[in-house]
Amino acid sequence: MFRFIREIWSNFKEYIVLVILLLVSLISLTLNDHQSTKKIRTLAFGSFSVVSSLIHDYIKISDVKSENESLRRRNSELMFEISKLRDYGILNTQLKNLINLRDTLHYKLYPGAIVSKTYASSQSTFTINIGSKDSITVGMPVLNGDGFIGLIHSVSEDYSIVRNLHNSNLKVIVKDERSRFQGILRWNGSYLTVTNLPKTADINVGDRIITSELSSLVSIPIPVGIVKEVLNPEKGYFNDLIIEPLVDIYGVEYVFVLGLSKKVVNNNIELNFYRNP
Repeated sequence: MFRFIREIWSNFKEYIVLVILLLVSLISLTLNDHQSTKKIRTLAFGSFSVVSSLIHDYIKISDVKSENESLRRRNSELMFEISKLRDYGILNTQLKNLINLRDTLHYKLYPGAIVSKTYASSQSTFTINIGSKDSITVGMPVLNGDGFIGLIHSVSEDYSIVRNLHNSNLKVIVKDERSRFQGILRWNGSYLTVTNLPKTADINVGDRIITSELSSLVSIPIPVGIVKEVLNPEKGYFNDLIIEPLVDIYGVEYVFVLGLSKKVVNNNIELNFYRNP
């Protein structure tokens, strides 16, 4: 034991003496009431306080930076989660509308999803993930829980191309649900319109437009849109209508294709007709 103490003293005696002297000095400063000693003591403790405060502030700033980074990361994660939840909510609403539509219609409906879209100003189309192997044929109407979307234009085994309401080549006979006046609905590159209606046509803003039974393409009443504006009410001999579609063409993701069969009339006219499943 004595040998161990001697080795420690031999190796660290300078440090031990320094610590002892520092302790004696601090004790002397604490116990000495001389005016100059009080000034030194005040200066020493003040300097220590400043250094301690700076060190504490630096450590605190580092902690705040780390905490801010953690909060920003969590905020980003929450943003992604909220975005997903909103997307799921929108999809849930669309799917509920499709389920409700399927429950209320007594026709054969083929469910499908849109896998690609083209947004040409006058030639807008969708591609859906069902085709001829799912009994889809050209001319079948496409709709969802809000209303009419378009018609099947071409079909492959697994996919189909849909001409939607924003396609100028799509023309459908429609009628005013209230007054029963009929006309041809088309896309003019800027909006849906029904043109050349006589001035005597009883059409009001807010009237609901549906497909007409006189149409060879869609002969059952499917909601299409609402009359948004009547053009030329004071000029010429005819009125034009601006129709606001019920379906959000740019936001739709899931659809139904309405099953139909072909019926030949007078050996050369083909009409679509619909059967219960």
